[in-house]
Amino acid sequence: MIIDVHTHLRGSDVDGSLRELLLAMEKSGVDKAGLIPSPSHKVSTVQVAEIALAHPDKLFAIGAANLSLPPEYMSEQLSLLERMLETRLIRGIKIFTGYDHVFPNDFEKLGPFYEIARRTGFPVIFHTGDTICYHKVAKLKYAQPLIIDDVAVEFPDLKIVIAHLGNPWITDAMAVVQKNKNVYADFSGWLYGTFGVSLTGSQVSDMTSSEHFTKKFMDAYIYHEGAERILFGTDSPVSDMASYVNFTQRLPIPDEEKEKIFWKNAKELFQL
Repeated sequence: MIIDVHTHLRGSDVDGSLRELLLAMEKSGVDKAGLIPSPSHKVSTVQVAEIALAHPDKLFAIGAANLSLPPEYMSEQLSLLERMLETRLIRGIKIFTGYDHVFPNDFEKLGPFYEIARRTGFPVIFHTGDTICYHKVAKLKYAQPLIIDDVAVEFPDLKIVIAHLGNPWITDAMAVVQKNKNVYADFSGWLYGTFGVSLTGSQVSDMTSSEHFTKKFMDAYIYHEGAERILFGTDSPVSDMASYVNFTQRLPIPDEEKEKIFWKNAKELFQL
């Protein structure tokens, strides 16, 4: 079984992008995928919940905090997210740190989102590390994963996911996971397209090779002393799903550890 905890739809063509996602899952052998709104919120929490509800065997929805809403709408948004968490229409809340220019330890702004996630037992997922290059206004300083330690300490009952394992700050991200038993990490979105191939299909540098990323993963795996609280994710369609599955299957770790990464950890965390 394979659960991809981190996928998106392209906002310009939701129906077409959904067909692409389901086809990619079929070709890749991915059984279930977590569908997350886009950083631009062109694909909203309500939309991903409706789509997942229409495909319950294949998809589950993860909501997102829309911090661009006027203050007078924040209370309404929080109430909606809490109801959706309580009824399992969504199974987590994504915070787009670098895109929304917010530090994870901005408790005045984000604390209410943490509280509703904590009360319902579902995780908060933080974007960390690199931002998609065409989002020119994104700022990396907000996406450094070390500061998530503040959240983990102040909210010890809150389940947290460090998305993208903080790439390129992988050691920092893994230090936060290792220290705090309420923190998980996925290693989605480590590259654009396919391992070792650019989005245009041409060969690219060693920096996108499977060997390069295998070393990155193994450094994190050894630091963490195993696969506990490490989740499989792709960030599809940014990263090619089949390539990601193949990369993970080829990692030099025991099969029982791969099972934790591919589905066991996610099944428990997202209550699937």
